[in-house]
Amino acid sequence: NVFRFRERWLFYRRTELFAHELCHSMRLDLHETTLEEYFAYQTSPSPLRRYLGNCFIRDLDAVLFVLPTLILLAAVMVRDFAFHALPVWPFWILALIYPAFLLLRNARSRSIVKRAEKKLASFGVEDISPVLFRCTREELLALGKLDSREDFDQFRFEMAQQELRWKIINTRFIQEQI
Repeated sequence: NVFRFRERWLFYRRTELFAHELCHSMRLDLHETTLEEYFAYQTSPSPLRRYLGNCFIRDLDAVLFVLPTLILLAAVMVRDFAFHALPVWPFWILALIYPAFLLLRNARSRSIVKRAEKKLASFGVEDISPVLFRCTREELLALGKLDSREDFDQFRFEMAQQELRWKIINTRFIQEQI
């Protein structure tokens, strides 16, 4: 509602939010959530949001990110006000485990996309981002494992036999370039 009257709210711009949500709506039919936030956050002007945006894929991620920190805060308060012998270091480990998991999961997702991106570039595809955006995680994994242009051509033609989406990808983003 705030964007009705203002272009900017906190550190978000109206156009960034609309682009982000449009990415979600476009990838909705893929039924694939693991990379949805990755592609949606690639519309951000902020390098930090582009890099870390895929950390929070599910609603539970934010809760599990904050909850151990609150437990750590409670443990420090208990130690300071009641039980001075309470060791706090196990709570620090607990507070760092889930953020570490989120960063590792994000790095894995980014590496899948980047590997597929490098392969597409090596196969001579010029419009790489639109192709990546229209792929599922499994398709990106498969693209990243292809060895040659011939393998890529076989993959995309087989996919076009199964998926209308790949017919469109071939026609619009790949075949024009060959």
